[in-house]
Amino acid sequence: MKPTRLPLALFALFTLALSSLALGQENEQPIRSDPPKNMSIPDVIRAFAAKEGEFARARENYTYRQTVKVQTLEGDTVDGEYQSVVDINFDERGRRLEQVVYAPPATLQRVSMTKEDFEQIRSIMPFVVTPETLNDYNVTYVGQQKVDELNTYVFDMAPKHIDKNRVYFDGRVWVDDRDLQVVMTSGRSVPEGHTKNGENLFPRFTTWREQIDGHYWFPT
Repeated sequence: MKPTRLPLALFALFTLALSSLALGQENEQPIRSDPPKNMSIPDVIRAFAAKEGEFARARENYTYRQTVKVQTLEGDTVDGEYQSVVDINFDERGRRLEQVVYAPPATLQRVSMTKEDFEQIRSIMPFVVTPETLNDYNVTYVGQQKVDELNTYVFDMAPKHIDKNRVYFDGRVWVDDRDLQVVMTSGRSVPEGHTKNGENLFPRFTTWREQIDGHYWFPT
């Protein structure tokens, strides 16, 4: 696939003084318990994991700009911020490059960014479950729900076991019932850490996807 510039492929914003919306609150439409149409639940799971694997491979051939902003708030006033803007490009030999466009000095004081936070931004917020990683999760069918103009199948996902050296997704995914592609995720990263040196906690997040190229649904 020829590299194609996307206007925006990932935007992450933490507001650490406020909790994010709980699962389901971002959708006012009720969840119906209807089973999938013309497919078994295991077939739907295998189908959307296969589509996610195809998307993950295709995404490696796209360029995009990633903007990350982390803020702490005192009331309505921002009292600390981390921000970075990075372009994902290719060099003349086709090797993938990350080029920093904007990275002012961080002013965070009440919280700090750990390597697990950056791993969450890199791989959990734009969460992709592939046939290779599907076995790491328990996947439970919840029902069907209308999201904007899309009818979706709703699944809860939780890691079967926790490796302390890895970061996992724990939350909910919405799958378009026609394309069988993930169009939204909401959850958090696990495991969180509680040690004598402090806590390594992660905010709950919601990631929306948009059909940028008429085929794949990219995190926006």
